[in-house]
Amino acid sequence: MTRTQRKRTEVTLCVLVAAAVVAAVSVVANQEPSAPQTVTAAQLQAAIAKLGDLDYTTRTNASRIVRRTANTQAVPALLTAVADQPDGYVRYRSLVLLTGFNDPRTKDAMRESLASPNDRLRSVAFSFFEHNPDPAMIPPFLTALDKEQGEFVRPALVRALAALGGDARVRQALVPQVSRGEDFFRSAVIEALGDYKAQYAFDAVTAVAKLEGPLQDDAAMALGKIGDKRALETLAALQRTAPRPTQPSIAAAICLLGVNCESHVGYLVDVLKFADKNEGFQELLRGAAAGLAALAVAGREEAAQALVGVGVPSKDPTRAPITLAMATIALRNTPLTMALLEKLPDRDGALTLIAEGFDMLEDVDIDAGNETVRRIRSLARSTFTPGVLSDVGSFGALFKFDRERYDEPVLVSSADGVGTKLKVAFMTGRHDTVGADLVNHCVNDILVQGAEPLFFLDYLATGRLAPEVAEQVIAGVARGCRENGCALVGGETAEMPGFYADGEYDIAGFIVGVVERANVIDGRPIVPGDVMLALPSAGLHTNGYSLARRVFFEAAGWKADTFVPELGTTVGEALLAPHRSYLHVVRPLIERRVVKGLAHITGGGITENLPRILPEGCAADVDLQSWSVPPIFRLLQARGSIARDEMFRAFNMGVGLVIVCAPRDAPRAINMAAMAGEPNAFRLGFVVSGDRGVRYV
Repeated sequence: MTRTQRKRTEVTLCVLVAAAVVAAVSVVANQEPSAPQTVTAAQLQAAIAKLGDLDYTTRTNASRIVRRTANTQAVPALLTAVADQPDGYVRYRSLVLLTGFNDPRTKDAMRESLASPNDRLRSVAFSFFEHNPDPAMIPPFLTALDKEQGEFVRPALVRALAALGGDARVRQALVPQVSRGEDFFRSAVIEALGDYKAQYAFDAVTAVAKLEGPLQDDAAMALGKIGDKRALETLAALQRTAPRPTQPSIAAAICLLGVNCESHVGYLVDVLKFADKNEGFQELLRGAAAGLAALAVAGREEAAQALVGVGVPSKDPTRAPITLAMATIALRNTPLTMALLEKLPDRDGALTLIAEGFDMLEDVDIDAGNETVRRIRSLARSTFTPGVLSDVGSFGALFKFDRERYDEPVLVSSADGVGTKLKVAFMTGRHDTVGADLVNHCVNDILVQGAEPLFFLDYLATGRLAPEVAEQVIAGVARGCRENGCALVGGETAEMPGFYADGEYDIAGFIVGVVERANVIDGRPIVPGDVMLALPSAGLHTNGYSLARRVFFEAAGWKADTFVPELGTTVGEALLAPHRSYLHVVRPLIERRVVKGLAHITGGGITENLPRILPEGCAADVDLQSWSVPPIFRLLQARGSIARDEMFRAFNMGVGLVIVCAPRDAPRAINMAAMAGEPNAFRLGFVVSGDRGVRYV
């Protein structure tokens, strides 16, 4: 079973108002009457039960029946469904539909849903409060900001807070999020601050816009939305220096500030047409589509017209970013969308674009073959890179390798799993992190040979599959792929009752990357006197969990939700800390040829992994005074009475990656790592003469 992804983070949060827009668009197409209709209680209950049906037409008709039912009849039935329906997807769709009835009881249902373990319900609830700001919700929202890590929930929470940006507490909490945490979440923060014209975040967003990296285009666009013309100086500089894929966002931002709009719109349209006709410019295409969408949301109808003109005859991979852009416009500027549809000669083509975009936003799949596929199938397409040729339904994934980028390309592959860290996920009921752990582990494994990832496949095996769990797992895989620029091209989900316990699963990942043969990193240039630098880990990563679980859960008698002062969090949260990817930090060092060797510190710790890159005649002296071992490892050693040598063999001890370089390059490498987002790189020790061993000094 091949999976693709077509969901972009910046628009999943608008799902709340999608039902209302669908109804409005349907009126334009003369498909749905506006007057409430009376149905029997049995008919209404049957319709609600079908909101999660696998057949697209069936669940669409069911939604239509509910929307057309009178408030007095529909609202109580939907409230009951939100509280009692066994199918979490039906509860979610019921909560979405409930928002369309403008009933005061909806607010209470949203408050209750904020405490639900169902990520979808929490996401809808936060989105409801984004569109219905309530200052009384600020304290619980700020509390949630410290804890909420759901991939689609945290961005919804951020937007709900951004809508309350007039409060000093909110401003104080949101601004630091611009430069803190995973890029995925930072992107959502930056976008929300832009959408809500957060003048108070201007300096923080400007600082990100000046740094080349995955968030530069988000920050540039946000500066345009904020509307402060001081940004023109920064944007003008970026026009001269920023990478080509970032240029569409810069052009849109300058137009949003009211400067040379006609020429910038023309540029975006030209880029869109060029990328549509020429394969291999997917990043430019996405940027142009997103830029035109932002301008249309701001009121420029010609931007939406351009998207329709290119999008209607297009096919994937061109089509997906355009459909998403059209859905964004429909959600955020419905009047402009309605006016445009009235004028278009090919209204049906435009409606199809918008409908496909809503499929992406609402995680609705017309051709779903089963419940699990319906929920996870939309979690791959936005990871697609220009090389991806195949789509949903292929027996194998097709990837076209760009030979023009390399003189002598070498493919590098690896496979791995998450190990017994999964047991912690089972205990906590949190499954949205292990997928990203898997991708990051595999990315690091090929990175140490100098390779950049091309594509990734996953294998999810279980006894009896819970669709919501599978969706969370694969959402993590997709997030990891997006953040590493790696296409999620395929996967397999296998149900094997009796082989795995109900509620448990295993997941494995397979990655393929590429490196120029002349740039392969194999450690052979390493000589005595070279310096070893370390990049910190975020915890145990994906190794040592069998021992850690014995110490914490058996010897100490703690539970996953036990708060441990030494850790500053619960045991479960500490053990689920993500396995970091070091790709974005290390890539600049590789490009500037300052790296002689790289070691990913996984199973076996520093003791067994570092010697794997040392040539004959070399050993490693690790300075134990060069870093402070994180509290979780000190606690494991104390509670488990574990010898030091065993600790360094079982755990990474706070060191995720080791870089070996010449002494003259060490200061530059540390500075480059800081510029790439890792300010805590440190000198771990030195290469010495010896027999490929590690000595702790």
